[in-house]
Amino acid sequence: MNNLNIIVLYGGEGGEREVSLRSGEAVHRVIQESWNRTNLVDMTGLRLPQSVREDNTIVFPVFHGGFGEDGRLQELLEKQGVVYAGSCARASRNCINKATTKDLAMAAGLRVVPGFMYNPLDDVDLDYELGKIGDDIVIKPAEGGSSVGLQFVKGKANIKDQLENLPYEDWIVEERIQGREMSVGILNGKALGVVEIKPKDGAYDYEHKYQTGMTDYIYPAPLTDKQQKAISAAAETIFRACNCRDFARADFILRENCKRWEVLLLEVNTLPGMTENSLLPMSAMCAGRDFTHLVSDMLAPAIERFQHKWA
Repeated sequence: MNNLNIIVLYGGEGGEREVSLRSGEAVHRVIQESWNRTNLVDMTGLRLPQSVREDNTIVFPVFHGGFGEDGRLQELLEKQGVVYAGSCARASRNCINKATTKDLAMAAGLRVVPGFMYNPLDDVDLDYELGKIGDDIVIKPAEGGSSVGLQFVKGKANIKDQLENLPYEDWIVEERIQGREMSVGILNGKALGVVEIKPKDGAYDYEHKYQTGMTDYIYPAPLTDKQQKAISAAAETIFRACNCRDFARADFILRENCKRWEVLLLEVNTLPGMTENSLLPMSAMCAGRDFTHLVSDMLAPAIERFQHKWA
């Protein structure tokens, strides 16, 4: 353990690079306070840095979307026998693809937002599909995070025009549910606190997520005891169903109608943001963990795996 080097891998070349840089710097500062053998490495290619070694390295990945979150980085680390924090390659693939996540959620008995997969190259009966979810919808990339590419479209003509002009890739088209948006951090399979997200003009897109002052966050969220337990239980269920490990974040819509309500899964994030506006640190604060203790708890299982490997 005296030679153990903790490397925070961050950056990347995708659309979420800026968020990754901010998150990685914050995580690295905390690790430095208690561990002097630590490095912050900007990984801009698809190969592991030479400093990453099986015998003396634990990697803490702080990527968002793309290469870092879709399982490819995790596969590289596993092939080289390097211990790392966070979910394995399989779980990362499960969660980066929102359609796969929804399938696993439904198989586990959870409710999801109604919608369908769409690619402009595919032969899709839009009249039929839109007839099931209405003409107020959300369009988002099937893979990715940080609300990059998220669009809100209303009206059948506008929707068809927007869909037909999307880039040739997989998209998720969902009914826009009117409800309260909730986020829950999960640490070692146990839900932390519930955060309510309240964008000031009703649309929680990339700008509202990362520009200070455009969204209000209430934590802990004002919920009944039953609602809080239901959201927490759903978060723990999807964590298990997706085979996640160490930590993750799950997002939900709480739809309330008179005296009835239901919890609908939106997505799961295996490498949540760790900036000052990030939801996982807020969720942890609800459970009495400050940022320093949260990072320590996120890293602890990887340290245990490293010790067990070289015992």
